[in-house]
Amino acid sequence: MATSGYPFMAMDRSYYPRAYQRLGGVPDPLAAVASLALAATGFDVLRFDYRGTGESPGRFQDHTFSDWADDLRLATEALAGLAEGVPITICGIRLGGLLAASVFEQGLGNRLLTWAAPASGRAMLFDTLRRTLMSDLLAHPDGPRRTRDQLIAQIESGDPLNVDGYLWSQRLWRDSELHTLKFPTLAAPGAQEPARDWLVLD
Repeated sequence: MATSGYPFMAMDRSYYPRAYQRLGGVPDPLAAVASLALAATGFDVLRFDYRGTGESPGRFQDHTFSDWADDLRLATEALAGLAEGVPITICGIRLGGLLAASVFEQGLGNRLLTWAAPASGRAMLFDTLRRTLMSDLLAHPDGPRRTRDQLIAQIESGDPLNVDGYLWSQRLWRDSELHTLKFPTLAAPGAQEPARDWLVLD
């Protein structure tokens, strides 16, 4: 997915005095700027690349949304283990926002920030296909026209589809339907659970 998708997490440095951290990855401009800005104001920030993307090992076509959700869950658990009791804010842009909300809904993290998260993994893939077709049309106005249905049929047949240099597999396509944007149920008044806040930016 050649769009923004790298998650990042922030911890208040007053709780845990560690330097700014960044673990691998080809910088996503928006996430990189946000991470650096948070670090400059006193937060510790952890960023990483999902399996098969950036500087992480593996091939993109071998992984799915479920794999990347597991990556985010493991990263959140690892960060919590480094600084027990320190509030962790899970942040995500586009795909990162979708997966961050899923992990947060499962009870991980203390706060959540999502930015331009798609309604589902499938919705994100549809949008990426739409933009790919528009780019093809602008770059090759006299070339052969492909339709979205043709591209989907290719993926469904098991033939990987090259989208902006990334091979989309049938597994990725089918798994995308399992991931929808969801948030925790609000705690009832007087509930004993600690408050867990989230903010959604479009």
